[in-house]
Amino acid sequence: MINAVGTGLTFPVIVSSFGGIRHYLAGNTIIKISLIVGFISFVGVCISQPSVSYLNRLNTAGFFIRMVYIILLLVLGILTLRKR
Repeated sequence: MINAVGTGLTFPVIVSSFGGIRHYLAGNTIIKISLIVGFISFVGVCISQPSVSYLNRLNTAGFFIRMVYIILLLVLGILTLRKR
């Protein structure tokens, strides 16, 4: 499960990075905000990696990762519907 999370996030990171560079070159983004978001994302990865490793040692990583994904999807879906 841990490998699936890591490899599943590799592609979006690369695509987002190149998309951000293209938007910066087109003048559509503020580089300071992009760097802040990138730094916060890096901190999140540094915090979550030991947590997932710990859960993997307890053999509960799969359950918790699935629950977090489900909760995130539900929250984002509800927030999207509320905007309409």
